[in-house]
Amino acid sequence: MIEDFFTHPVESAVALSGASLRNVKYWTERHQIPTRKRGRRIYYDERGIALLRLARAATATGILGGRYLDWIADEVWNRSDRDPDLRLAFAEALAPLGLADLARPRPRNPA
Repeated sequence: MIEDFFTHPVESAVALSGASLRNVKYWTERHQIPTRKRGRRIYYDERGIALLRLARAATATGILGGRYLDWIADEVWNRSDRDPDLRLAFAEALAPLGLADLARPRPRNPA
C-alpha cells in the first residue's frame, strides 16, 4: 500500500499558512499545488503547506511575484519549466544575495 502524505485538510492549510481560504484556493490553482480529494474534503501535503506559507510571506512582503512562485512550485514537484526565461531572471534576482546557484538547472526525476 502506498502511504498517503496528504494529511492536512484545507482548513488546516488555511490555519498553518496564515492565509485566507480564498487565497489558499487561488494559490492552489495558480501554482498547481497538488492536493487529494476525499469525499468533499481537499487535503494538502507538507510541501503544499510550505509553498502556501511562502506564497503568503512573499505576498505580504512583496519580495517575490507569482512567476517566481510558479518556478519554485515547478522545482518542488519536479515539473518542467513553464517559462524557461524565468530561471535566468530568478538567478539574476538572487545573484546579489549570493544565491544564484538555487536557480541552476538540476536533473529531473523520470516520472
